[in-house]
Amino acid sequence: MWKASDFERLDPRLFRGFLAVMRAGSMSEAARVANLTQGAISQQIAKLEDRLGAQLFLRTADGIMPTESARMLTRFAENYLQASASFLEQLNLEYESMNGWVRYAMPESCIHSPHFPMLLQRRKQFPDIELDVHLQSTELVYRSLLAGEVDFGFVLDRRFEAQVDLFPFCVEKYGLVASPDLAPQEPLADVQDLQQTSLIWFPQAEHYLTQWIEAVFRQATDCRQADFNVRGSCSDLRGALAMMRGGLGMGVIPLHVVQTDIDAGTLCHVPLQPQQAQASCQIYIATPKNSKLPARVRRVIRWFLEMHADLQPIPSQFLQ
Repeated sequence: MWKASDFERLDPRLFRGFLAVMRAGSMSEAARVANLTQGAISQQIAKLEDRLGAQLFLRTADGIMPTESARMLTRFAENYLQASASFLEQLNLEYESMNGWVRYAMPESCIHSPHFPMLLQRRKQFPDIELDVHLQSTELVYRSLLAGEVDFGFVLDRRFEAQVDLFPFCVEKYGLVASPDLAPQEPLADVQDLQQTSLIWFPQAEHYLTQWIEAVFRQATDCRQADFNVRGSCSDLRGALAMMRGGLGMGVIPLHVVQTDIDAGTLCHVPLQPQQAQASCQIYIATPKNSKLPARVRRVIRWFLEMHADLQPIPSQFLQ
């Protein structure tokens, strides 16, 4: 009696030689058609007979004659190979399709950049591409990427570069900003001055503060909320900006996010001393290590990289 587990012993690679014999009617002709040696054909038949526990061909004076077991195996093998070919065809169509979802994650500041409207404009070339965008901290972007929940992500550091491929995207510049009535008139002298000011906390605030302190005060630090005089906290950047405009506190923010406020005078830069440098950070596009991405995902990443083609040549995998 055959059980389901018995089929695990069947190797579909053995079907090639077997079906060639069934169609050709002889071992020698089957070897020619299948581009195998007659010995290889005989070995495949022997392995199938051993694993099935049944004889597939009778040797007669006139040649070979298939048994009922061989005819049953023929129907099974042909159905199996047809189903496999159909599956691979559908898989390849999906892989090369410009239809369907592209899932990516990025820090919230990225949605306020000009890159997102530029992406939406380019997407009009392929209107069947659908976007699923997750706004997350860099830590969560990496977590989502490694868990397979997104196709790629934008990150602000290289902490998981052994597990992902990183492609330079653009440089993000940071500034300490406040409402005009709260902004100090003189540059801050050190970290202690910053700790005595009123700050607003929000996702990625620790990263922005760390980059700003290291650039401005040339001091390595690990910024934690408990180390600062936090007067307001919000789970999204828009709410944090509203608090800053309202004079509740200051914050280090990517400058592209607040440029409109600076131009309008609702927020202003806290001044720097001449020897103090402006803070900035390299943003990377991260993909799973050595991943084979669908065509629509490669196309979206290519669109992003083309927005800053001066940084590097577009990698070949995104041009295919």
